[in-house]
Amino acid sequence: MTVSRRGRWIRWHRWLGLALLIPILFLVTTGVLITVSEWRGWQHVPVQGRLWSSWYGVPPDVPETGYNVGNQWLSRQGGLLMFNTEALTRCPDSLVAAVPYEGLTDEGLIAAVCGERLLLLGHDASLLEAISGAPGGGRRLGLDERGQLILATRSGHYRFDEFSGAWHDYQRQGAEWVDAVPLPDSLRDQLAQHAPLPGISRERVVLDLHSGRLFGRAGGWVVNVAAMLMALLALTGVWTLLSRIRK
Repeated sequence: MTVSRRGRWIRWHRWLGLALLIPILFLVTTGVLITVSEWRGWQHVPVQGRLWSSWYGVPPDVPETGYNVGNQWLSRQGGLLMFNTEALTRCPDSLVAAVPYEGLTDEGLIAAVCGERLLLLGHDASLLEAISGAPGGGRRLGLDERGQLILATRSGHYRFDEFSGAWHDYQRQGAEWVDAVPLPDSLRDQLAQHAPLPGISRERVVLDLHSGRLFGRAGGWVVNVAAMLMALLALTGVWTLLSRIRK
């Protein structure tokens, strides 16, 4: 190989390296973020906001109905129990209902059943207690004439004992049930601003960035071309090294 030919290979190698500087840094950064997402649990963290909603074409998860308890609205959004617009605690299962409840206190509380958990809340958006062991398959929540919590399930009715924290069979009739009602439009608009996108997690966004899919078909082609040019960069580097050794 002549010096001029080897010089051309070296120049090609240098120009390729300069042209691929930003794509290489981009792919390395997103690749590290993919690794970080595994131990940070980003696969379980949904992205939020109207920007991502319009970008992916996925409507945000905004609840249609909720429960109005003492001028406070409780609803379930993205697996979370929402107190007006504030997320209180995880509610991965269905929100059965929320009702005003006194219990053993003189202050008014809010009782909500999420799946098999009874949540006792204050009117200041505080989670006072979470009690597991509620009967599964809850359908309705209400109060009897003595103000005791009554839970209706597929298998029957149960009364909550505030002294033991257990649920017992309830045979009598006459419980006053609470039904969900439509949320105010103003509250739904506020919830939509930070609503999670169903099926779109932070890990999904990082993966789409790394592959270029986040920018559509053109983004995928750009990443593919960059990958082929990186392979060419490696080949020119090996060729340049071998030419020096032979010399």
